[in-house]
Amino acid sequence: RYVSTFKGTVRKDAQKNKTACKTMGPLKVEVPSPKNFLQKHSKEPKLSEKNLEKRIDKNAIKPHVPQRTEHPIMGLQTKKNFVNTNAVEAIVAVPKDPQPIFVDTKKGDKHFLEASGLVPKYINKK
Repeated sequence: RYVSTFKGTVRKDAQKNKTACKTMGPLKVEVPSPKNFLQKHSKEPKLSEKNLEKRIDKNAIKPHVPQRTEHPIMGLQTKKNFVNTNAVEAIVAVPKDPQPIFVDTKKGDKHFLEASGLVPKYINKK
């Protein structure tokens, strides 16, 4: 039968710890004063002062709301030809890459290749 060599030391340590608790429970500990009670949200992390300054700056950027008596300037017209500029932008723009698609029936039902599971996801990661 196995007998531990540390049996005696463990027994002594246990006896030392027992003597502290012999008088109805553990040793008396100072009770916290009622003035230092736990307050709501006191343990939540607080924002640093830098973040508060950023918030204040965002509010300062907003323009003021016009008053009831202020009227917009009438008669402003632009000489820009929107139809021409949009056509030029469409012609000059780089064409989009086509979506990879597979067709699974004779009638031509199309499905996206990426959602099908035929292409491994790690290939598309950047």
